[in-house]
Amino acid sequence: MLEAGASLMLRDVARNVLRRECLYAGTRSLDTPVAGCEDAHLTYRDLLPDTFTPADDIAARELDALARAEAAAVFDGLSFRRRLGLLAKLEGVPLYDDELLALCNCRKSMLSREVRAALAELPKYLQQRYPGESSGDIRALAVAVLRALGNEIISWVRVENLLPGLFQ
Repeated sequence: MLEAGASLMLRDVARNVLRRECLYAGTRSLDTPVAGCEDAHLTYRDLLPDTFTPADDIAARELDALARAEAAAVFDGLSFRRRLGLLAKLEGVPLYDDELLALCNCRKSMLSREVRAALAELPKYLQQRYPGESSGDIRALAVAVLRALGNEIISWVRVENLLPGLFQ
């Protein structure tokens, strides 16, 4: 009886120590790269929400202004295919859409490669333009540039009246 009671107490103590000191199965560090985003060096810590202050609002406006200027420069260097492919990707239009492929004069695999190449070149371009900036700042700028680039491309598509059924 004493042995049974002692083993129950020892089991409870061991369970409490393990609960306090050991990680649960499947626990990941916040500094672990997000699956599929290893090239962008995106970690789970980057995905956590942060507090926002008025100074951050000013910085966000400066970032948007810088992003619009960079988006205009990137836009000028994009081919017709890349412009339409990026816009389709940003607007949720499938890259296998027949009208889109006919206008781009290529197959889905080629358009997909063009989009991937354009998305891969953007961080490299920004890193060259701003070599002293941290990778977090470059990521934030890349996201802002991509958003501004989408707006730039949609304006171009509307002026050129390309695929009005897809991009309204």
